[in-house]
Amino acid sequence: LLLSGTTPARKRTEAKVAGAERITSALGHTYKTVWNQAVAGFTSHSFNTDYTQLTTNYIDFNGNVVHSFTVTKGVSPSPSPSPSPSGQCCHYNDNSCNAGDVCCKSSCDDPSSCSYTEYGCQGTYGQIHHCQWNGSTCVVGAASSSSESGPESSSAAAAPLSNEL
Repeated sequence: LLLSGTTPARKRTEAKVAGAERITSALGHTYKTVWNQAVAGFTSHSFNTDYTQLTTNYIDFNGNVVHSFTVTKGVSPSPSPSPSPSGQCCHYNDNSCNAGDVCCKSSCDDPSSCSYTEYGCQGTYGQIHHCQWNGSTCVVGAASSSSESGPESSSAAAAPLSNEL
């Protein structure tokens, strides 16, 4: 149960829970969503043999690792900024897309900031154009057309899941 935000801090917390990708505090600190998935499960943490690396695994209720990251002592935590994608945005309702295009959220046209999340990349809309996660961005794996594997681009097609992909 979330209460309506009455303070700036509570509003930022509610925005994070709702899936906001970027939030800036009054002091200028920035929060960026790297991965978000609501799933029952737990985390495990393990060090390498010389204790210079710590790996955190997010494990779902079936025992599958759904996300993982490693931090190294003395090195800025990952994920580090990724290079800007070279392709254009490919939307679920585009008739065709080129290999390397970024699979972008609906109503978003900047390939450097509009990529589906890893979870969204594997979902219904990501699969329409054979989108694949490359470690930091969801990209079209091969040139495709929406008629190959997904709904036709029309008003009868299912509506996108807004910015939660």
